[in-house]
Amino acid sequence: MAKKFIYLWCIAALATPLLAGFISFVIDPYGLYQTTNVIGLNQQKEGVRNKIRLVKSLELPLRKPRTLIMGTSRVHDGINPDHPSLQDYSPVYNFAVDMNRIHETLLLLRHATENTDVKRVVLGLDFFMFNALQRQNEDFDDTLVGRKVGATDYLGTTLFSRSAITDSYKTVKQSYQQPKAWNFCLMDIVLRHFMD
Repeated sequence: MAKKFIYLWCIAALATPLLAGFISFVIDPYGLYQTTNVIGLNQQKEGVRNKIRLVKSLELPLRKPRTLIMGTSRVHDGINPDHPSLQDYSPVYNFAVDMNRIHETLLLLRHATENTDVKRVVLGLDFFMFNALQRQNEDFDDTLVGRKVGATDYLGTTLFSRSAITDSYKTVKQSYQQPKAWNFCLMDIVLRHFMD
């Protein structure tokens, strides 16, 4: 009886994190894997909302850009990497993040050169980027940037972590409650929805 209990306990101990990782992989709250995109289930990528620096740092090596667009939210919202004037410099990746500081920009650029073959950088500057009194943003992970991104970074952060499970739940909840909302979603879902 005790052996059977220990056996079942070991199976449950192994199966629980594997199931959690599988759910995070399917729901994909960070939009990195793009396994399934279902309106009402996971079109709202809630993991991106509060972890944009993490998501972009992990997405960058997957996109393999040759041209980077960097800066603050003005640049993020204002420069489309798919604009026809940038076609000669593709692939282009918009690596701008809101409230970016100049020191963070330098670290993100080092991260990009470590993980991609970047040839060009379009840099948008704002005055507040140079404010010495502003501290580094809380969601900036300086342990991730400036080094090669490996499989453990993806697995540990986006699949097998408590925040990945929480963000998966929030993604499903928001997507179900607001199926017509398109905040933090992948553009291919939006296009498919309006093409149908």
